[in-house]
Amino acid sequence: MAGQGLKPKQEPERVLLRTRIPSRELSDRKLIARLKATKGMRTTYEDFLVARKGKTDITPDRFGELIVELAPDPAVREEWIVFLPTHADRRGQRYMILDRTREGYRLIREDGVLGTSPEEEFPEFFSPI
Repeated sequence: MAGQGLKPKQEPERVLLRTRIPSRELSDRKLIARLKATKGMRTTYEDFLVARKGKTDITPDRFGELIVELAPDPAVREEWIVFLPTHADRRGQRYMILDRTREGYRLIREDGVLGTSPEEEFPEFFSPI
């Protein structure tokens, strides 16, 4: 019969790509919320000044109000991407190469974890699928 033996078309796998938004792109409020997500209520005004490289209009008193008021927020961008694995590591975890940079290869693992591998070490740790 016609159509026998055909496999149904599978939906492509998708992975949630989470990328940290650079601190310089965050408003003062968003940056304080990120710091709070990292250090909780131990976050200090000095932590904020370091992250802002000393440039801010926020006073220590206003910082104190905001650290109490704001909810913690890691400030990441989230985007679902199609996952087409190209390589596997020694444990069988699958990876997709995102791009090649001066540092080597940018990869995403099947669970959404991002990483890099120097080009010269790549063949030692990853095999093509």
